[in-house]
This record gives sequence, C-alpha cells and structure tokens, in this order.
Amino acid sequence: APSPAPARAVASGPGGTLVVVGSLAAVSRAAARKLAAEPRMRHVPVAPDWLIEAGEAERRRWCEAIAARLAVGDDVLVEVAMGEAPDLAIGSRLATALGALLAPAAPHLGALVATGGETAAALLARFGVDGLALVDEIEPGVSLGVTRGRLRVPIVTKAGAFGSEDTLLRAVHHLRAIRHEGSPT
Repeated sequence: APSPAPARAVASGPGGTLVVVGSLAAVSRAAARKLAAEPRMRHVPVAPDWLIEAGEAERRRWCEAIAARLAVGDDVLVEVAMGEAPDLAIGSRLATALGALLAPAAPHLGALVATGGETAAALLARFGVDGLALVDEIEPGVSLGVTRGRLRVPIVTKAGAFGSEDTLLRAVHHLRAIRHEGSPT
C-alpha cells in the first residue's frame, strides 16, 4: 500500500483570529452568540445600516480598532447584527461593504474564520486571496485551509446554514492551537 502523504504544516499570521459572521442562518447566529461568550473573544456587532452608510473617517477608525486588537493577538468576532426581521435583499451589499471595511485589517490577521458564502467571497477578494489550499477538516463539512495570494493565513470556512452552535467555537480553538503550538496538520 502507498504510504500516506506527509502532513503539511499550517503557519499562522502575526496576530489574532478574525471571525466574520455575515450569514443570516439561525445556526450561524447561535454559533456567534456562543462564541461571543468566550472569555478571550472580542465581539464587535455591526449594524447593516452603519455598514452601508458610515462615513469614511468613521469606517477607518472602526477598522483601526479591529486591526489594533488583532495586532496584539486578540481574537475578534465581527457579526453583522441583523435583528429580528433582516432584509435579505441587501445581503450581497452587506458582504461587499464588510469586505471593504475589513480589508485594511488583513495584514494583522493570525487566522480567519468566515461563515456565509457571500461573506467569505467578499472578504477573500478584498484581502487579495486568489486561492485556498485545503489541509484538514475541523468537523464534517467545515474545512481548514491556507489562503494563497497576498494574504497567507490559516482559514476555516463554513456555509451559513451548516454546522452546530459549537462549530465556530471548535474552529477558533483549533486555530488558537495552530497559532500557539504550531500545527502538525
């Protein structure tokens, strides 16, 4: 039998893990609530109206605060706060605005978690990522990869309606282990 392929090491970037929840799916919202309660997680909800309408100076200050937290190794959860009756028609506008808003923070990332297909695509495009090398699976259907392109960090992606309320927490713990202990993956 052929020998198994050698494990690939996953190296993290310089800072903390950025978790971005743009999905409207109930399971992603429940996972974000559980992750927000994690003691070492900075939860930053962002209102859809603000995301689309905020002025340039206000957006820059907001992103600088996120980048500063990431730069010192803090993990940050950015969640689009949709409220009780979200407007599904603006989903792609929100994803695009979120990608543009967070792009300046990219150099400070140690790792990235993105949930919601449009959200992940917008972030990766704005971060200069032109591909992913899949490395492992955190749980069935939740992949661990490494970004390719201008930004090279570990990434966990998941579809918005996929997983459980513990999925984001497991992903962040896995990425923390990579950042602090290295990865034999």
